[in-house]
Amino acid sequence: MKTIMGVVLNIFLLLFALAATCGVVWADERSPNYVRISTGLYQPTGDLDDGGYDSGFNISGVYGRYFGKYLVLEGGIGYAYSERDFDGSTTAAGFYIEEDSVSILSVTATAKGVYPAGKLEIFGGAGIDGHFVRFDADIKTRRLGKFSTDDEDTLFGFHIVGGANYNITERLFLGGEIKYLWTDEVDISKPISDIPIGLRGDLNGYTVSIIFGFRF
Repeated sequence: MKTIMGVVLNIFLLLFALAATCGVVWADERSPNYVRISTGLYQPTGDLDDGGYDSGFNISGVYGRYFGKYLVLEGGIGYAYSERDFDGSTTAAGFYIEEDSVSILSVTATAKGVYPAGKLEIFGGAGIDGHFVRFDADIKTRRLGKFSTDDEDTLFGFHIVGGANYNITERLFLGGEIKYLWTDEVDISKPISDIPIGLRGDLNGYTVSIIFGFRF
């Protein structure tokens, strides 16, 4: 995983350096600034997937700026959610049903290379993330009754992204995007009685999103 993160970080730093050093000229009639909202699927592929967490959803808001026709820097805030249901049995609690959920609030920075083809723009890039993770658990037990618990953690991550935008007008555009992310490991442990409640492992996964954008 460290090798993957190293490659992603090097791509991000390379694109960022190119944008900062040689992309300061904007030779397009459109504004170099834009905002975009995207929403779609969040699919865990790492430890969350191994732990039985289902496909969830994601939503994000991004501010971006072109540095020349071929380089873009973006900063954004995103939210992703996933959950799982399972049952078990312990000596103290007896039979129990547990509903766990994971909420991920992310702050992201992304550098993208852009290839314009008429009204279509194809892009790909890499970035870094800071994640604020909240874990919630609702448990129903035969012997101890019902109870809930929650906890939070923060971690670091990297991502790569690819997709395309279609310019409907000079200001409005629609698009699609696939993003794959790798993260450090969450370490949340909230045992109650002899039920091992908690969240441990990475949040690796991918998102598939629809983009709605506006240039200004």
